[in-house]
Amino acid sequence: GSLRSAYLQLACMYTDQQGSRRIRTTSLRLGVTSSVASVFRYLDCDAMATVFMKFYAHLAWTKEGSCAANVLVQDCVDIMHVYRFKVSQNPEASHLILPQAVKLLPLYLQAISKLRELQGSLDSKLVGLLRMFTLPVEETVKTLYPRV
Repeated sequence: GSLRSAYLQLACMYTDQQGSRRIRTTSLRLGVTSSVASVFRYLDCDAMATVFMKFYAHLAWTKEGSCAANVLVQDCVDIMHVYRFKVSQNPEASHLILPQAVKLLPLYLQAISKLRELQGSLDSKLVGLLRMFTLPVEETVKTLYPRV
């Protein structure tokens, strides 16, 4: 499918240390496609893993960690299922050949499910969860899998 663009603009109003009201804005142009194959071809695996980690940190914050891990496994299965039946050249084959951009995603999702911050009581994982919410993409990948 052809690539189109969607434009986002975000604004954040805050008060600086001197008491002045400030507004920060950022604009972003994103590619939009109707082709599932294009989504998988251009996927940023590190950014996707970061989004997943923050989403599951939120789940672990609001629910039991085991629930978050179960949702994580199901989401990974769903992603691979969509790839196999919507994108793969031979969905009946006994093995699945993933595009380069997606190959590490199952590894990252498995690493997320093993994080200590998703296990145990909220009190024992509070500091780790707060850290997970603030990690940038590069640090997230290092946390999940120290050297890829």
